[in-house]
Amino acid sequence: MKTDWFGTVQQILVAARGADLRILGITSPHLGSGVSTLARQVAENCSRSGTRTLLVDMTAPVSEPASFLPSWAPGQPGAQGAIKTLTAGYEQLTCLPTTETRFFFNNTQLLRRTFDTELDQYGTVIVDLPALLAKQPFLLSGLASAAICDAVCMVCVTGRETLDELTTVSDMLKTARIRLLGIVLNDGVSPKPAKRLEKRTVASDQFVRTDYSRPRTQE
Repeated sequence: MKTDWFGTVQQILVAARGADLRILGITSPHLGSGVSTLARQVAENCSRSGTRTLLVDMTAPVSEPASFLPSWAPGQPGAQGAIKTLTAGYEQLTCLPTTETRFFFNNTQLLRRTFDTELDQYGTVIVDLPALLAKQPFLLSGLASAAICDAVCMVCVTGRETLDELTTVSDMLKTARIRLLGIVLNDGVSPKPAKRLEKRTVASDQFVRTDYSRPRTQE
């Protein structure tokens, strides 16, 4: 694990365990915020601490049906057969929605039922979620995917998200009654974006403001 990620990951896990969360989603307003990297680091750290951990990747694009793709979809048995054990210590389920099954993956009740029954042997489930404001039609719904989680942690890139976008995201989460556990600032130079969102998102318990991102390049 990269040392510059360690503090942030530890804060997230302490907050999640303190709130007795089993399913934690990692999301962001936009694509390219570092969500997948953070989700993998949280899953690895959780697994190495002794908890059987599953990372669920819901960011794969929707594709046309093909014979080589796993046939599993929410509401059907077979999720276990699509899980792979990684050398990092955790296990991973990569959701591969097709044009025929994407609506099942956007069905919160069906997907949550899979997590609570067929995947109940995992002590912690980390969900790599699609971006909440992504407009690409080939992605699953970020909001529907987030609704399966006990709480979500959001990654914001400092200076990129506008106040209007943060307000929109805050209202989306509150309307869907999705608990915001905290915010991670990528390149956390200024806490202003998180501060603004904190004032609007009363359901959030705490915010993680740690610089975990890539080193800055010299211009």
